[in-house]
Amino acid sequence: MIGNVITVYLNGAQIAQVSDSTFATGNPGMGFYLAGGTGVSSDFGFTSYMASDGLTTDTTPPSIPTNLSANVVSSSEIDLSWTASTDNVAVTGYQVLRNNTQLATSPNASFSDKTAVPGVQYTYAVAAFDAAGNTSGQSAPVIAETSAVPDITPPSIPANLQASAVTSTSLTVAWSASVDNVAVAGYRVFRNGAQVASTTGPKYADTGLVATTTYSYTVEAYDTSNNVSAQSQPVIVTTTSTAVTPPSLVQVNNNQISSGTSTSVTLNTPTVAGNTIVVYVIWSNTGSVALTDSRGNTFVSVGGAMSWGSGYNAQIFYAPNIVGGADTVTAAFRTAVSSFGVVYAHEYTGISAVNPVDVTTSATGASAQLNSGTATTTSANDLIFGAGVSDNAVTAAGSGFASRDLAYGNITEDRIAGSVGSYAATATHNGSIWGIQMVAFRAAQ
Repeated sequence: MIGNVITVYLNGAQIAQVSDSTFATGNPGMGFYLAGGTGVSSDFGFTSYMASDGLTTDTTPPSIPTNLSANVVSSSEIDLSWTASTDNVAVTGYQVLRNNTQLATSPNASFSDKTAVPGVQYTYAVAAFDAAGNTSGQSAPVIAETSAVPDITPPSIPANLQASAVTSTSLTVAWSASVDNVAVAGYRVFRNGAQVASTTGPKYADTGLVATTTYSYTVEAYDTSNNVSAQSQPVIVTTTSTAVTPPSLVQVNNNQISSGTSTSVTLNTPTVAGNTIVVYVIWSNTGSVALTDSRGNTFVSVGGAMSWGSGYNAQIFYAPNIVGGADTVTAAFRTAVSSFGVVYAHEYTGISAVNPVDVTTSATGASAQLNSGTATTTSANDLIFGAGVSDNAVTAAGSGFASRDLAYGNITEDRIAGSVGSYAATATHNGSIWGIQMVAFRAAQ
C-alpha cells in the first residue's frame, strides 16, 4: 500500500490495483486489536506477511487437444470439435487457428467458424491454455472446404406495408425489410395485381395515378439466386380528389316591392354559362313563392321556406349550370304581399353542377346575434352561403364571412370552408326578432 493505492501481487506478478481514498495520510498496513482489560488492550500491526496455498508455481501447460474434426454446415459455416485437454490446475480455454493465424478463442471444446468463404480450403488447429498463461502445443491440423451450396431459400415475406404522401396523382408505399439466408437483392411492387416497379430498398413512390381512385398494392422480395418470397398482405389506398378552385362571387343585385304578386331583379352584367345563380327571397306572408328567370334556367329550393317574425317567410333557391347571357330573375308570390317582397340574386362561379348542396341548416330567435346553428361539411372548399333577416336591420356579417348585400336591412354573406368541419352562419342586428339560413355548396371538381 502506497498512499491510497493498493496493489496486489501473486507470486511476484501484479494481479490487481485499486485506489481507496478513505485514508489520504498515515501508515497503512495490516493488524489487529487485542482487547484484554487494563494495560492489555492494544493495537498490533505488521508491515509484511506471506501466505501460501502449499502449491508450487504453475508452469505446466495443458495437454495437447486431440481428435480435432471439422463439419461443413453450409457454404459459409464450418463447425469444429475436439477432445478436451487436461491440466494440473484447470484448462481455461482454447486458441482456434485458421491457416496458422489465430481466429478466435473458445471456452469449450468446440467452435463454429461462420466466416468461411464458399470454395476456399482452410487448415484448422487448436491449442489449450490455462489460467497461468501456459499454452499447449497445437493439435494435429484438419483441412476443410465449404462447397458452393445452391441457395434455394427465399427471403421472408415483406411486412407492414403502408402508404403515405397520398395525393390525387401519386403516393408512396413502404414496408419492413425482408431477411434472407444469403442476401435480399430487391423487391417487386404490384399495383392491382400487375408489377409496376422493382426496387432495391423497402420503399417506392408511385406516380401517374388517377384522382379519387382506389388501388391495391402488394410487394414480394427476391434474393441473389432469384428465390422469390410470397407477396405481402395488400394495402388499399384511395387517391385524393383533384385540386379545386374554391367558388367565388361574380355579381349580386337586389330589388324590393311593397305590394304585389312578383318581384324581379336584373343582374348587372350577362351571366356566364355553367355558373350558378343563388337567390334569397323574403316576403310578408306565409304563402309560397316560385322562381324563374329570363334565360329559362331551373331553380331548386334549398329546403322549405323559413317562417319568421309576424307570419313572414324567407327561402333560398339556386339554379345550377346556368345558360349564360343577360338575365332577369323573378319571384312570383302565390299570395300577394302587402308589406314587402325582396329578392337578392347572386351569380357564383366554381360551384359543382352535380349535387351541389352539401349541408344546410337554419334558425330563428330573439337575441343580438343571428346564428344558424352548425352543420358539418363533407367536402373541402365548400362555399358557405348565409342569408339573414331582421325585424329592424342587420348590421354586420359574422366572423369569417364577407358581406355580399345589406340592402333593406337584411344580409347575404359567404365564406370558403377550406377543410371539412362544422360551420355556422352568423351576423349581428339592432332589432329583436331574426331568422338566418346557411347552405354549404360543393366546389366544382
